[in-house]
Amino acid sequence: MKKIWTTRDGKEIPYKNIENDHLLNIIKFVKRRAKEMDGEVIDGGGCCWDTDDIWYVIGSEQDWLDKYDYKGLLAETRRRKLTSV
Repeated sequence: MKKIWTTRDGKEIPYKNIENDHLLNIIKFVKRRAKEMDGEVIDGGGCCWDTDDIWYVIGSEQDWLDKYDYKGLLAETRRRKLTSV
């Protein structure tokens, strides 16, 4: 997948450049955030002046894990031989 983490302020960091402790904290954040966002709008769009044109997609916990590239983050921990999370 993307193999780049984007910080809250928009900075992009390749997974390989993230420190071990930070990587593990990101994984904890992603798991917690996906659980919190289960059932929330994950995607949408449309025209603001035409309500018939507005569309959205409700994301499951798994959808949010995919959006955050949870599998890719875990793969990076395995690549580094870090303790499984």
